Amino acid sequence: MRYFHGLLAASMVGLSLPILAAPVDVEDPVHRTPSARGALPVTVGPDPDCDFTTITAGIVGQVDGGEVRVMTGTYTAQVSILSRGVDLIGGFPDCSSTTPTGRSTIDRGGAGLGMDIYYPAGVGDPVRTVNIENWVIRGGGGSGFSSGGVNVEGRPGRLLVNFRNVQISDNARTGANENGAGLRIITTGDRDGTGALATLDNDSAVLNNTAAGDGGGIHCRTTHQVGTATLLRLGTTLVLGNEAVNGGGVALDACRNVFLYAGGPIVLIFPTGGIIGNNASGDGGGLYLENGAVATLSALEFSGFGDAEEAALLSGNSAAGSGGGAHVIGTDSSLSLVDAYVISNSADLFGGGVRANSGGVIEIERPLNSGACEAPVSGGGVLSRPPCSVFEGNDALGGGAFSARGESRLTVSRTVVRNNTTGPSGGAAANIANSSLYTGAPTEFRMEGSVVHDNDGGFLFKVETNADAEILFSTIADNPVALARLSSFPGQTADLAIRSSLVDSNSWFIKAGDGTNTASVDCVIGSRPQADLNADNVFAYFEGMVPFRDRPGRDYRLTDRSAAIDYCDDVFPPLFPDIDGNDRGLAWTGPGSIPDPTSFGDFDLGAYEAQFSPRSADLGVEIVDPDLFVDAGQTSVGYTLRVTNNGPETAFGEISVFDDVTVGAVTNRSWSCSPDPGVSCSPSSGTGDVTTDISDMQPGEVVLISVNQDLVDTSVDAVFQYVAALVPSGFNLDLNGSNDLDEIEVRIGVFADGFEASPVLP
Repeated sequence: MRYFHGLLAASMVGLSLPILAAPVDVEDPVHRTPSARGALPVTVGPDPDCDFTTITAGIVGQVDGGEVRVMTGTYTAQVSILSRGVDLIGGFPDCSSTTPTGRSTIDRGGAGLGMDIYYPAGVGDPVRTVNIENWVIRGGGGSGFSSGGVNVEGRPGRLLVNFRNVQISDNARTGANENGAGLRIITTGDRDGTGALATLDNDSAVLNNTAAGDGGGIHCRTTHQVGTATLLRLGTTLVLGNEAVNGGGVALDACRNVFLYAGGPIVLIFPTGGIIGNNASGDGGGLYLENGAVATLSALEFSGFGDAEEAALLSGNSAAGSGGGAHVIGTDSSLSLVDAYVISNSADLFGGGVRANSGGVIEIERPLNSGACEAPVSGGGVLSRPPCSVFEGNDALGGGAFSARGESRLTVSRTVVRNNTTGPSGGAAANIANSSLYTGAPTEFRMEGSVVHDNDGGFLFKVETNADAEILFSTIADNPVALARLSSFPGQTADLAIRSSLVDSNSWFIKAGDGTNTASVDCVIGSRPQADLNADNVFAYFEGMVPFRDRPGRDYRLTDRSAAIDYCDDVFPPLFPDIDGNDRGLAWTGPGSIPDPTSFGDFDLGAYEAQFSPRSADLGVEIVDPDLFVDAGQTSVGYTLRVTNNGPETAFGEISVFDDVTVGAVTNRSWSCSPDPGVSCSPSSGTGDVTTDISDMQPGEVVLISVNQDLVDTSVDAVFQYVAALVPSGFNLDLNGSNDLDEIEVRIGVFADGFEASPVLP
């Protein structure tokens, strides 16, 4: 009867819950170590000194809430934990040992269910906690309810099941539409209490499970009001190589408050955490959410779950339909990706990285207090990816990185989008499009504070048929494709607005169809003339892409003279800090921009808000090879001043250089300046004393100033002083003030009577 009611409940749909786009994991922490909870442990194994020979017998023979210790070995019978709490600990070398040293194995040999945990508690019934530790559960198979790897079924808040150091692998459910070959989670009632219904942590893994329905690795379903109860929490867990129709790795059917702290380093060639290499014959290779499911995949850490030093990882998953990494479908279904690497996923249709459909919501973001991303670190056979939001190397027919349709909403903030690919008409970065018959509310796409580079295939963004897209404070460069295609049928619209951004693209807006296609540009610096954009509305556009800090190295931070600094206002304000975590709208205190376009406010364009601090540079001036002794017959003397930036950073102008000479010693003075390419002197020449301002000098650059002058009187012995000096601008922190001045003493007429010997040079 239980299975009949379970199947009946599984056929029910009807939750109407508000979207929680980024739910907060607030449940009480689980017990982190097993305890006997007041009862002596019982032991299971083949040795004579063991209390029981079968696991189920040991569970039944223990008091509710007690501990069962199981010897290492392989057990072939199904394990049932029914309406009771237990600490089921495997991996003991013998029944007299108190410390586990490995894992025990349940192997069903392809027939039947591996483990069944069931507690249909009523409201107010006792809380039952089940801790499963140090196990391999494999070989579950067959069809029907009693098939597959592990079943967890109970009331949220009354049943708490924790898997630690557990591998659920090579299980199958072969019946049509049977879900959750590895682990399936089913609720039996509305929430009553706190605590997570199911958790996996401590190097657990869900591997190579196959479902004829959804959720090859994990499937969660509810038809109940769960409130803030966590239904599933993954810590340091690897979900790899699973297969299903939808949700090869994980499928959620109406399950809310699902927290996936799935990430970890690659050790040698083996991943330690993440949702990796799963496959769907339908949609959602890695993740699949439907019917109001709400989940967060993040690099955060909660109560010991997850690794805050590692980005969440959604990698190498594939779908024959859409959503290679993740697919979110249905009103109130919502997925948040926080500091996640979504890399090398693929879909045969739409959304190589992620796909939102039919009212689904996907939010891609970083924590508000996060700073600049650190680069991946490799060494000693370990590859570590610190937290960052990256979509890289994903591929699909349409929407290499992102796809949305059918009243869905997809938002991307503070994310690097690079090296994604798509078909010739798909949209390498994003495909926001509906069918020609679609008449619903606009599908929405919003990108802010992101860097989009080196994506390929047809064009970058596809916006079609009742689609509304907005790109703000983003940097778009080095994509060898057209910027965007807008297309709509009669009576439909396609809108794309690009605001407060930097766009380097040889081709901008391509339009098709007889509907209303509107391309708007506001506060943008681009590399094409405005007449070439094919835009409908243009305000505050400036042609002339300014240099990035290190474009060949793909560092798109603004140079200190960038025209994008303090370019725009906050008519369309940012919602987030910049991609490095800096506040927006900071007034610039550094040198002026070159070129210097009209400024509309203190907001910098693109993904980065520039902040200035004085640059460290060792500036020096030297009188080169001076003529210290002048013959009586010599009427003029010349000197060369050499100004050098010895580094390590750029020295910004105006760097003032001047000289001085003893009064009355010389006359008819003239000088000229010869700088390295890219450096200038203002003025570049003159008469009288040297006085010029040198522009920006990179480390190692040199400016030579030639000085010529007539001597007033060489008929008598005389001495005069010649001094050259520089004063750095207020933008520079001079590391060595001792070389800011050079001085020489010049002797005249020392051979006037013909008898003196030439002085020995010092």
